[in-house]
Order: sequence, then C-alpha cells, then structure tokens
Amino acid sequence: LCERAQPPSLHRPRLKGGGEEPESAPVQSPQSKRVLLIKLVFSLMKTIIGIGILCLSGSLGFSSNDIRRATLPAILLTTLFATISGYTFSLVGYTCHVTGAETYVEAWALTVGNHLKWIPGITAIAQTAISCLVYSIVIGDLAEDVAKFFGLAGVLRDRNVLLVLLAAGVQLPLCCLRSLAALSYSSFVGLGGVCYMTIFMFYRLVKQEYSVGGRFYNLLPKEERPSFGTTSSLLRSVMVVSICNACYNAHFAAPNFYKELAPDNPSEFNTLVYTGFHASNFLSVLVMILGFHTFGGATNDMVLRSYHYSDDLATLGRLATLLSILGSYPLLFSGLASSTLDMLGVSFNDHPVAAQRRKDVLAVLTVLSTTMFAMKFRDLGFITSILGAIQGSLLIYILPAIMHLRVLDREGKLGWSINKIGSVLIVVMGSLLGLLGCVVSSLEKFTDIFAR
Repeated sequence: LCERAQPPSLHRPRLKGGGEEPESAPVQSPQSKRVLLIKLVFSLMKTIIGIGILCLSGSLGFSSNDIRRATLPAILLTTLFATISGYTFSLVGYTCHVTGAETYVEAWALTVGNHLKWIPGITAIAQTAISCLVYSIVIGDLAEDVAKFFGLAGVLRDRNVLLVLLAAGVQLPLCCLRSLAALSYSSFVGLGGVCYMTIFMFYRLVKQEYSVGGRFYNLLPKEERPSFGTTSSLLRSVMVVSICNACYNAHFAAPNFYKELAPDNPSEFNTLVYTGFHASNFLSVLVMILGFHTFGGATNDMVLRSYHYSDDLATLGRLATLLSILGSYPLLFSGLASSTLDMLGVSFNDHPVAAQRRKDVLAVLTVLSTTMFAMKFRDLGFITSILGAIQGSLLIYILPAIMHLRVLDREGKLGWSINKIGSVLIVVMGSLLGLLGCVVSSLEKFTDIFAR
C-alpha cells in the first residue's frame, strides 16, 4: 500500500495446510464499494477517537498559555502526527496483504518471527489494561460532575461511591455478557458526543461566558479560571506529542479494516485510511483549539472538567461521554481478555466453557483493580501521556515500521530505497518520542521542574 510497484493481485491469501488458493470474493459494484467505504470511514473514526481527544487542550495549555503563538504550531503538529499515524496504519495493511495475516499479532509473527509474537501481545495487554484504568478515572470524574449538576448530596455525590456503584452495577455485568453486540451503540454515542462538544464549546467561546465578566467566570475556583499570557515551553510540548500518540492509536484494528474493505487496489485502502485519520484529526483539532482558546494555560487535563459543573450545555456533553465510556469499557475489556487468553493459549473454539470462566474471573479482577486505582489516582494527563509515549510509540511507529522492513526484505528489496529509509526513520522517531515522552511526563509528575 505504500510501494509504487504492487503485485498484480491484491488478494493473495496465505495458503494454510497446503490447500489450493481459495476463490476470490465476488466483485462488488462501484456503488456498493462507495457505500462500504463511507461506512468504514465512520467506523475508523469511531476506532480512532477516544479519551485522548479530551486531553489535547490540557496538554497544549500545559505547554503554553499564549494562544497567538501556540495555536498554529499545535494544529500543524497534530496534523503531522495524524498523517504519519495514517501512513503506518497503511503499512500494517500492506503487511497483511503480503502475508495474508488477519491480526496484528499474526502479521508480526509472520514477518519478524513466531518466537517474538509476545512483543505485540504484551504491548496490547498493557495498552488495554491501562486504557481500562483511564476509562475508570474518567467515569469517576464525569459521574461526580453530573451528580453535582443534579444537586445530589451525601454519598451519592462522593466520587469513590459513584465509582463503586457504577463498577458493580454497570461495568462488571456488561463485561460478563456473552455477546457485546448490543453495545455497538456506544461508539456512535461517543462520536456524536464529540460533534456536540465542538458545538457547545464554540458557543461558550464566542459568547465569552468563561471570560472575565462572563456568566461562569466567577463560579470557577481562582486557580481554574482562564489564564493567558506569553509563556511557552518547547520541552513541555512533548506532552502534546504523547497525547497525539494516544489520540491516533488504532493500529491493532488495521487488519480488520483491510479484511472488511477487501480493496481492489492500494489506493482504495489508502483512501479509507487517510480520510478516516484526517477527519478524526479535524475533530481533535477543533476540540483542542476551542478548549485552549477558552481556558488557556488553566485548561484541565480533561477539557470537560474545565467547564463549571452548573453549565447545562457541558453537562449534556458529560452525559453523552459518560454513556459512551460505560458502553465502551466492556468492548475495551473484551480486547484485553482476548489478548490475555491468547497469550495463555486458551481458545474459545477449543475450550469455550473454560475460556468463558477465565474471562469472567479476569472481568472481576480488571473492574476491581481499575476501580481501586481510579479511587486513588486521578492524574488523567500523566497516565494518558505515558500510555501514548510507550504503547503509542510501539504500536503506531516502531512495530509497523519493523514489519514493513521485513516485508521489503522478503520482496528482495535489499537496497536503501525511500520506503526503507522512511521506515528506519520512523523506528528511530518512535523510539526517541517514547523515551522523551516518558521522561517529560515523569518530570512533570514527580518534580517541580516545570512549575510556572
């Protein structure tokens, strides 16, 4: 998909067991192809857009409070990383085309070696586990703000109590469901919630209701009121990069999108990839800039928390986001369970009863542990930046580029072509960004070196 010269057939399923190559799929009409492409673009957007989009404004506010100097570089930076992430997403699809792999782990095993397939496996487990923790933190924060808006008092307004109630009454039962098909709505609710957020954030910004003299300005604690100036930090901007990695991390799903699209030529898959990534980037940039221009350097790690709890428009956004996350948490856990059981060698096809029993036990442990951590640990920006720095760098940049290099070797392209040099540079870039992101995030969390 990233090479100019392609093999004559894009569908070359890897032969298993020495059988004959299966017949090609029925040819679809151009109209049905377009409909499928549009459907998959929205599905890809739902996959890409997650909690990270809520943290972009906060990371930008952490790096600068100068809206004039910081806005354009931030837009260019996020667009650059959306483009690079789309490129490496297409590399995974190209690897699946060459090898016939149907999963990310299988693509890695077939190109790098089966003995090393634990690397993406462990990375996927760590990513989904930390993401479940991030979801629990956001659930607690949003539930607390919603409870305040509706005037609940006593234990019903306590964040930890709300976390326990939602974990026991909603998250755990949903994680133990035998089928998660009914939860597919949550992604649409989340995407619709993001679109609604851009509207209400734009309205609040234009009406200047959080500016000095605005309706909500004096309701905010002094330290949370909008803060603007001329302060910027190049080193702090690494936090924006780390959050971008968390925003555009959908690469584990690349084989599924490639398989479902079944492209007739490389440009079809690239059209899907770049349309989905840049549409997601457009929404991400809107949320980032609207939040930053409203609150500046005082923007909360999760931008929705910057808005006062009595803000009715913001509360609708919190409710939509909360419902989406409650429905998405079981889907995220399902990925964690699948990766974990696969690493343990437990298959639903071979041992369905034993696999389901272990999945239920894992559900209890996951919900219990993430809820307990969320009760004590609320620094969403730190966790998201670390997640983007480590897992994002691996899954988005390093592993896809390594797979692409091995594919080029398999195709006999041993010279230093532009594609090979590009993949090597991506590996280096991913390594440096991961290391730098971890260092800056840790320094910000555990030292006062970045204190203004």
